[in-house]
Formats: sequence, C-alpha cells, structure tokens
Amino acid sequence: MRTPKPPNPELVRPAGPWLHRDLSVNGTQLHIVETGNLRSRDAVILLHGFPQFWWSWRHVLAELADSDRRIVAVDLRGCGGSDRPPTGYDLLTLSRDVVGVATAVGASRIVVAGAGIGGALAWMIPHLAPDVVQAIVPICAPHPLEVRSHPAGLLTRAAVSYGYFQVPVLAARTLRSGRLIRTLLRRWTGRDNRAVMLEEADRYAAVLQAPFAAECALRPLRELRYLSRAQRRLLRRPVLCPVWSVRGAADRVLPPTAYAHDAMHSAAPLTQLVIPRAGHFIAEEAPATLATQLSEVADAAFASPGADGHN
Repeated sequence: MRTPKPPNPELVRPAGPWLHRDLSVNGTQLHIVETGNLRSRDAVILLHGFPQFWWSWRHVLAELADSDRRIVAVDLRGCGGSDRPPTGYDLLTLSRDVVGVATAVGASRIVVAGAGIGGALAWMIPHLAPDVVQAIVPICAPHPLEVRSHPAGLLTRAAVSYGYFQVPVLAARTLRSGRLIRTLLRRWTGRDNRAVMLEEADRYAAVLQAPFAAECALRPLRELRYLSRAQRRLLRRPVLCPVWSVRGAADRVLPPTAYAHDAMHSAAPLTQLVIPRAGHFIAEEAPATLATQLSEVADAAFASPGADGHN
C-alpha cells in the first residue's frame, strides 16, 4: 500500500479557533490541531475514535480555546489528514505515535483523553511514558483486556457491526459508500442527539472515500482483537496515574457492566463519570459537559508545581 495524498483540505483542515500542524513522528507524518496556550508545556491530548478523525473534537476545542494549557487533537495514523502507511495500526505503535506527538510539541506533562479506539490508546500510553502522563480520560472505552473478555458487550444490537468490521474487503467497501457511516452514527448516538450527529455523516463519509482511508480506519479495530504478547503484558500492569472513565448513559455499544473491572487496572484512584442522554460520541453529543470535565481533570493533574514555567 502506498501513502496517498490526504483528503480534501477543506474537509480535514477547516479554519477555526485552532491551528493545523503536520509532525514527523515515529516514521510517519501526523496531522494535529492545537488551541489553548501554545506556550504551555502542559498539554491535553485528544484522540478520536472510529469512524472519525480530529473533527469529532471541534466543539471541545472551541470550548477550550482559552485554556491555560495546550490542547492538541491528533489524527491517528491512517485517519483524517495524517499519512496512511501500510503498517503500524497495532495498539503499541499507535500509542508510540501519541507519545511522539507530545514530545514534538514540547509537552513535559500530559493528560490523555481518548474516545473508542482512542480510549484504548489512553489505557496503553501511561505504560510507555509514566513520567509524562499525569492522568487519562478513556471515553466510552473500558480497559482493552476487559472488552476482549466481555462477550455481553458484543451482543448489543448497536455493536453487531464490530463483527462485520472483521470482513476486510466488504467492510471497507461499505464504509466508503457512506451507508455504513449513517447507520453507525444513528445506532451509536443517544436518541436525543441523532439529528445533530447525522448532520456530520457526509463529512465523515467523504474523508473515508480517500484512497485507502477506509481500510486504514478499520485496521486498529482488527488489531485490537489480536493483541500481541508484548501488548497484553503491558496492559496487565496497573496504570499508575489517576483514571477518569467517562461513558454516555445512552451508549448502546457497550453496557455498563463492561466497565465493572476497570478499577482492577489502576493503581491510582479511578473515577467513573456518566453523561446523561449521551451515547457513544460524547465529544459531539455533550461537548460543553465534556470540556468542563476535561478542564477539571487537567486542573487536578497539573496542580503540582511544575514542569511548566509559563503557567
């Protein structure tokens, strides 16, 4: 697979209360979007889920534009405006990408917030950079080992698509057509928020129509099913930083029981937050609430004297 040109810049690099940058990280080029205090060495890193890209954080970025910290939304490799290389979609490599982003922007302390597959990365990243990660905020993302061992979560009507995603050619073809995007946004969103989410279906579908974009978007979901021994060994270690686990009360992808054992994977305090009426896409369904929660987590995480001479 070659690395094709990124999608239409109007779709992935729109103007707003943010700046676009391209970084050479871990052997690939990643697109990031920044706002807040760009001189700060304390950063909140935002990681999107499937089938989205950084755009899913647009409302949160706007809410945090006046933050005292640097706020960074990342296009994971293969997604949005980032390169789409043929390899590197396993949990460990994607996590190294994010650590590389933190280093490239000069952050010495970070909070990692991730939705879906981005949340799985949030659980992994503290094991790679324990001195840098101050807290994690997995959003609609139970611990990866718990998801794998929780078949009940895979039996929900909204989650049956995960089985379909394992069919390589057919899943990518349907994803490119746009039909699957509308279905996912409708099924995975809280009932009160479906109209708002469906307004974005065309943008997400258009970005996934770029060469190899659909295939790359699906790769992390497949890789997550077959974790290597090294990845499982790291994930069995408890996370040493505080964990703020966020889920939507109306999320039909994974039931509340999927989060029941998350505390076993944290040596530090774990706080569970439930957002009323929100489904699986909390950053778009309840951005103001989520932005407030992220600000509170950052306040707590960066409260100690610091690494940041500009704060």
